[in-house]
Amino acid sequence: MSLLLRSLNRGTLGLIGFIWFLGICFIIIDSWQFKSTTRDYLRDLAHSVLAQYSQYFHHIDGQMLKLRHQLESPLHQPHQSVVAYWNDRLNNALNYMPEVASLSVINEQGHLIAATRISAQEGQQLDVSDRAYVKYHRLHPERDELFIAEPVVSRFNGRYLVMLTRRLALPDGQFGTLVAVLNARTISQQLGAFSQNTGILISLANQRGNVISHYPFRGEMLGGPLEEEPGFASVTRQSEDLGLTLSLSFPWTRVWHTFLVKMLLTAVIGGFASIGLLLLLKQVHRQYRQRESLEEEMKTILLLVQEGVIVIDLDGRIRFANDFAVQLTGYDRSFLLRGTFARLFEPGQEAFFQRLMAVVEAGQEGVFEDVPLQCHSGRTFQAYVRVNPLKKSQATSGAVLTLDDMTDFYQRQSDLEYRAHHDPLTQLANRRYLTDWLQKRMESARWVEHCPVLFYLDLDGFKPVNDEFGHAVGDQVLKVVAQRLQHLTSSRDLVARIGGDEFVMVMADGRHSMHVKQRAEQMLHALSQPIDIEAQTHQVGASIGVCAWQSDMVTVDAWLQVADHLMYEVKRSGKGHWLLAPNHQHDAEPSVLN
Repeated sequence: MSLLLRSLNRGTLGLIGFIWFLGICFIIIDSWQFKSTTRDYLRDLAHSVLAQYSQYFHHIDGQMLKLRHQLESPLHQPHQSVVAYWNDRLNNALNYMPEVASLSVINEQGHLIAATRISAQEGQQLDVSDRAYVKYHRLHPERDELFIAEPVVSRFNGRYLVMLTRRLALPDGQFGTLVAVLNARTISQQLGAFSQNTGILISLANQRGNVISHYPFRGEMLGGPLEEEPGFASVTRQSEDLGLTLSLSFPWTRVWHTFLVKMLLTAVIGGFASIGLLLLLKQVHRQYRQRESLEEEMKTILLLVQEGVIVIDLDGRIRFANDFAVQLTGYDRSFLLRGTFARLFEPGQEAFFQRLMAVVEAGQEGVFEDVPLQCHSGRTFQAYVRVNPLKKSQATSGAVLTLDDMTDFYQRQSDLEYRAHHDPLTQLANRRYLTDWLQKRMESARWVEHCPVLFYLDLDGFKPVNDEFGHAVGDQVLKVVAQRLQHLTSSRDLVARIGGDEFVMVMADGRHSMHVKQRAEQMLHALSQPIDIEAQTHQVGASIGVCAWQSDMVTVDAWLQVADHLMYEVKRSGKGHWLLAPNHQHDAEPSVLN
């Protein structure tokens, strides 16, 4: 074999290699020029697309400004209500705003106060969505400009909606928000006209950097940050007046496809067949040598694999154990090879071993989860064991067992579940956990018979502390508040943080009104105590809405909404006290017991 390889004409191989090298150099230069041309094309296309979309949104904004002027104008008929007049104006505006799916007016608290017929039929679903645009207008009262929010999913019809908003003056002196709703898929289809089946990805983001449209349309990207696609050449352009950012991405795979095609042609012209023959001869020679040492190499691979590998026979005796299995069990390899696999089981778990050996003897594949194995140190761990039959001449001679220690996996799973149901700052239950916890207990007749009571509280005076001393001090205040609330609860109660400075306490036994009153007074007293942080004393209070469970509260949200409404009543009536929901059978109005 070696003599045959040396007999090849070295001069011919050298000439073929030189011609092939020149062809590769030409291909690299040509591909580089193609990349430069592609970037120039993307820049020109980005400028054109962004100009058209700026004009598109400016057109809609002009119509919104015209509509805002109509809404802020005095009523021509004094007896006509403002809401009726606004609803009529909004519905008429849709006739000259074909790009807009619906129009609505939202007040400073995010409540829907006027809407087109389409919005009203959606059951005010848009009212309780992100409401980032309302927050934006509240945080920037001096900036009267168009705000393009990130898309939200309509809970009425499942569509992705993009909201264009403008600040609006309300008759009561507060500000509101005029919201025009567009369909994100429609914007994406317009972007597709520029792609022209070239494979170019087009993304459009708002001034906060969140994607509002993407072509090809992918719902999971909407609302997320604008990120560069891996394997793509990207060009971005920004519109200063609207804050829009456009990103065009071209797949380099097309360049590489062209590169490979040209390389193939060059290789054929330069004598690719001769080189292929040489590689074939070398491969035959390499396989001939590898066959002699194949068994040793396989053993080496099994020793280095990052899974416990144990080979057993039909009697359960261990014939092979790799290094990871030795490390996992803590036993010496010589000790393992002198015994059976049964010695690795925790005492009293012989049934597991018998089930495993039944699969081995049947020559079948199998998977065993949570197998209790014991290390040399005495530590017990839950193992994931896969069984693969080992056969010789079509007859089963044993099995290959692969072992994985699932202890760390279960611990990570437990940590993830805890994080998903608890607030990371205060370690209290979050809204998701509160909802699940209440829903399960509301289905229990025994729990309901104890007349559970829900306390919905919002901190008074927290915002000035947060604004003056910073978020770090504000976080410490929230932690102290959480600790004080937890000290007031029993093992059957629950405290949750459901928002920025909003907390919920559930009192499991509210059959005695005196106990309910005492709990509310204790909460007010505890939260009104000074809080010392970094040599500074801070003072906060609380407004609390108290609501006992009633039989007509079929959902958790219904219960929370009643308590939330009572809390806002406390806010409007002076803060710093608590308000109890009326008994549905006796009281006609809420009562303040304190």
